[in-house]
Amino acid sequence: MAINWDNLYAQGRVKAIGVPWSEEELKALKEGMSVDDVRNGILSEDMRESKEKKMDDLEKKLKAELVELAKERGISFDENKVTKGDLVLLIKQKNE
Repeated sequence: MAINWDNLYAQGRVKAIGVPWSEEELKALKEGMSVDDVRNGILSEDMRESKEKKMDDLEKKLKAELVELAKERGISFDENKVTKGDLVLLIKQKNE
């Protein structure tokens, strides 16, 4: 039986399609960090504060918020497959 990476990703059970969580990332998830944060390299609240100072407004949004923004801009994508990072890039391109 093949691994269904799409389902695992959608459920937050892997970092990316074909990429499992590292031990450090799993620990952060168990300590309450969100899947989106950990996928963006934020493994603790201290890291969040540091990274947020460097991030633009789009990068701070949750994936669900980015999905809505992309839909509002008429961007075509598969909501079940698109990543948060790709949505940020697509929205930025559309805004230019």
